[in-house]
Amino acid sequence: MAADLPLKPFGYTAPQIHFGAGALSRLGSALRGLGASRALLVCDAHLTQADLATLVAEASQGRVAGVWSRVETDAPRASVEAAADEARRLDVDAVVALGSGSALHTGKAAALLARRGDTLGRTSGTVHVEERGLPVIAIPTTAGNGSEVSGVAVVKHADLRRKQILVGRALQPEVVLLDPTLLTTVASDLTAATGVDALTHAFEGLTSTDRHPISTALGLESVHLLRSWLPRAVAAPLDLDARGHTLLASAMAGQLATTAYGGVARAVIHALSLGWDTRQGLASAAVLPWSIRFNASDATAAAIYARTAPTFGVAAASDDREAARALADKLERFAADLGLPTRLGALGLGASDLERLSELAFADASHATNPVRLESARGLADALKTLV
Repeated sequence: MAADLPLKPFGYTAPQIHFGAGALSRLGSALRGLGASRALLVCDAHLTQADLATLVAEASQGRVAGVWSRVETDAPRASVEAAADEARRLDVDAVVALGSGSALHTGKAAALLARRGDTLGRTSGTVHVEERGLPVIAIPTTAGNGSEVSGVAVVKHADLRRKQILVGRALQPEVVLLDPTLLTTVASDLTAATGVDALTHAFEGLTSTDRHPISTALGLESVHLLRSWLPRAVAAPLDLDARGHTLLASAMAGQLATTAYGGVARAVIHALSLGWDTRQGLASAAVLPWSIRFNASDATAAAIYARTAPTFGVAAASDDREAARALADKLERFAADLGLPTRLGALGLGASDLERLSELAFADASHATNPVRLESARGLADALKTLV
């Protein structure tokens, strides 16, 4: 079982992370430590209605100068640029991003644009970012996307039917506050979907051609924690142990995105978001098992899957590919038991949609680090037939 690539140079950075019930109370001191006195709070609209935005403003000890609560799903370009305009109008010196993955992506990208003083333009695909934006403090309210710790911000260009993937350590927030008490009101179906999204990030990071020993350690522990604690978090939303463990697992998986981002699953998930407005967690539930079967043809990827298979109760197998296929079956059952879709049909797609889906996915830059190279959109469409 040879799951490791030859050791090669790599870089790794992580934000300053504060974890625990009540971690939100550190916001004021964190802003002070960054030298920030006028922060813009970027958040989902429903968080202002739930008074969470007010609690965050109070925790800032008077250092929040304004609230921008018009975050939209999947961080559309217009929404990101509007948030950046508000940051410039208020002349803020930091951004506090609060909420789901869309809010975190919006906050990070807006912080970059606010300091640069420009727009995202019409460029799609991967854009490498080296210059830092305004300092960012990230406070997630779901456990799934992992954007609170990653050096990635994904922006939706609806008019181009493409996603712009901003990548670089400069996009990592300076400080992350992981407070499990902020997740106790998240609905069970959303908890399940975001948790499987985190699981997908973990598996993609484990098999990425850019993986390294630190990303492997984080990925393995993330998979273990999600298998152990996600069902409990879904069944018992007020269980802070379950919420805390899934929040940590999401943050671990999110750290993989900075240096080991993407794969064929992420490309298809982005395509489903662009073409059918499918939420990423729901798309992940359907696509993750399929992606493992797809990648099992690669011996190294199959060995990695075999290494994680016992976590999901797969018996020892003499062949790594056999273990990988058994793992995919177990993950499909895991998602179904959480009430999530496991086929494209459950997401409203049929065989006639595969050509468009594969074209959008093949055009997405996320699959560049997949262990099995995608040769064409047509070939991907053929492979996706088993998912209908």
